[in-house]
Amino acid sequence: MNEASTIFSLIHQTLSGGENELSVSMMCQTAGVSRSGYYAWLNAASARQVREAQDRADFELVLEAYSRRT
Repeated sequence: MNEASTIFSLIHQTLSGGENELSVSMMCQTAGVSRSGYYAWLNAASARQVREAQDRADFELVLEAYSRRT
């Protein structure tokens, strides 16, 4: 996970907590990231999960094929 993703994740966790009084704009400005970047990261979450699941499945196939060779 890169630095921006870590920051976006922290912002999302803070906003999801319910006790937060800061806006997305204020949190992004304080963290030094763009609001549009945060929303792009948020909207891409489902695509990231699909890609990660496919990567895990591909890894298992490669591992299985390699195990058969040895």
